[in-house]
Order: sequence, then C-alpha cells, then structure tokens
Amino acid sequence: MEFNNGVLHFGPFFAVTLGIVVLFLGKRVNDTVGILREFSIPEPVTGGMIASLLIGLVYLTTRIEVEFDLATRDFLLVYFFTTIGINASLKDLLSGGKPLIILLSITIGYMFLQNLTGITVASWFDLPT
Repeated sequence: MEFNNGVLHFGPFFAVTLGIVVLFLGKRVNDTVGILREFSIPEPVTGGMIASLLIGLVYLTTRIEVEFDLATRDFLLVYFFTTIGINASLKDLLSGGKPLIILLSITIGYMFLQNLTGITVASWFDLPT
C-alpha cells in the first residue's frame, strides 16, 4: 500500500485480502438482513456495494483516490470459469436438446457481432484492432 499524489494504491496481495474481507462482510450483512436473503442478493454484491460506497465517501470527503492492482484478477477469473466448466457434464449438455442448440447458435452469433462491432468502432477512432 502506497500513497502518491492523492492516490492510495493497494498492491495485489492487499487487494485480494481486502476482497476476501469484503466478501465476508457481505455474508455477514446478508445473514443479518432478511430482505437480502429473500431476494437472493449474492454476498459479493452486498459487500461490494458497501465497499464501493465507503470508497466513494472517502473520495468525496478527502479527494483521495483509491486504486487497486488488478494483476491477480485475471488469474482468479480463469480459476472461477474453469471451475464452472469442470462442473458441466456432457450428459447434461446433451439433455438440453434443441433449445440448447438454438441458444448456443444465438450466443455464438452475438459473439461474432460483438467482435465485429468492436473492431469497426476501434478502426473509426484509429485505435489498434
């Protein structure tokens, strides 16, 4: 953690540790507040909202910006989506039948459309494509 020119920068280890604390804060609040459980609000969302409000309050009162090193985010995202993929079974996918094939086709089509849109807009602004 370092402070330079009005920016409080948290390194990767501290950022992940703070993320875990925020997750547990969200779990504690969700266990206490019944309406959050009733509407199935995830603990990370609750904790993240509280943390973002606190960071926003720090900025509004002190003009100190809070910055997190996001280097570990990419690794953690790969782990997260890998565990989701590991839980998928071929039997479940095959039982999806025609609706799953239609959904998959639409999803792939929109992926290509999204990439084409991004490349087109980037080329309009002379950005690397």
